[in-house]
Amino acid sequence: MTRRLGRRAVLSALAATPLAGCAIPGDRRGTPTATPDPVVLPYASDDPEENLDRARGFAIQNRTGTEHFVTVAVDAPDRTLFVETRTVDPWSVFRTGDIVRKRGVYRVVIETGAGDRAVHGWVVWPGIEGFEAFLDDAGLRTVQSVFCGPDCRPVSVGGESTDLPYRAPDAAFSTRTAALAVRNATTTAQDIAVGIADGDRTVVDYEYAVPPGVGVQLPVTRTPGVLDLRLAADGETYTEAWHVPEEQHVRFTVGAASIRPDCRDQTPGLAVTRLRNDDGDPHRLRIEISTDGDRVAQQTYDLPARSSLPEITIGGVSGNASDDTTEPSESPTGSETPTQDDEWSGNPEMLPTTTADADRYDLRVVVDDERELTATWTICYPDDELTVEVDADGTPQLFSPTRGLIRL
Repeated sequence: MTRRLGRRAVLSALAATPLAGCAIPGDRRGTPTATPDPVVLPYASDDPEENLDRARGFAIQNRTGTEHFVTVAVDAPDRTLFVETRTVDPWSVFRTGDIVRKRGVYRVVIETGAGDRAVHGWVVWPGIEGFEAFLDDAGLRTVQSVFCGPDCRPVSVGGESTDLPYRAPDAAFSTRTAALAVRNATTTAQDIAVGIADGDRTVVDYEYAVPPGVGVQLPVTRTPGVLDLRLAADGETYTEAWHVPEEQHVRFTVGAASIRPDCRDQTPGLAVTRLRNDDGDPHRLRIEISTDGDRVAQQTYDLPARSSLPEITIGGVSGNASDDTTEPSESPTGSETPTQDDEWSGNPEMLPTTTADADRYDLRVVVDDERELTATWTICYPDDELTVEVDADGTPQLFSPTRGLIRL
């Protein structure tokens, strides 16, 4: 285990780059303006060691069919470097040109004539790029990700960590890298603490000073299992069990007095849309679904050898059930979802239902009452529809269209 840089050592790199406030001149009615005082751009330090090899700017993309009047201001600690207003045509890009070469974090404020406003701490540092702003139907947003391993100056403050991605010494096999992303959605810098443990082993115990609008990403583990995750920011704390590899990428937003997962809105919950038997022998497959610890559905299916049942839906539909039965749901043919002991009869609508707003999903698959697979989601919903497969050895497996085999 290696000890990382302490807070004071890293913050000294930030001392020259506080996020100063700025006022934005310009007439929202459409009169273009430019930087009021002469500033030599790109802004650079007299010390060559503090400068990047090349200057940087950024772009604002208008992804709407409407023109927008946009004002952009960029602040260094002691001066305004850049102010410009212009009309951005539909489906076009506003490029600032080269603004800075000196390393640091710069305050960027973007406003539109429609009243949208974004504040971003633009990180200008070797190896950190990708700052962009977007105007779309959802409004104005900025994007910049900093990849940490766990250090990532000038955003990392310090702490301790194993080598990332973590590999447990007693792990039977490795999985794809599971990653954590945390974005600061406020308009001020936030101190964000990240704690991840595998039982008694510390995987990451680190602190980050994250500028507004910036996201921090860590490649955390390649070991399947359950990690203890803890995030803290602005007096708020979030703790949860993180299941790997089911939850391969967990994403969080730090807002005003809140820390929340933002990876739940893309999918309706747990949904299995295909069953497949790749074995040369027939198998009886039982699927159980639980939400928040309560079993809401159980179904049994007889799968012929080398067969598949496509275009089905298990879960993802609102419903409530007892431990023994599922609630009926109307199908195009008017059939009802069967009880737990009903077997597959060739009707793809005879399937269980689950709720889409649960905090925890559990999936259990049993083949011939002998071999079983279990999967759990507590932070993020499954990011794709799932396929349950019985492989050539009669072992149950879980597949995702985008991720392939989810090796459990």
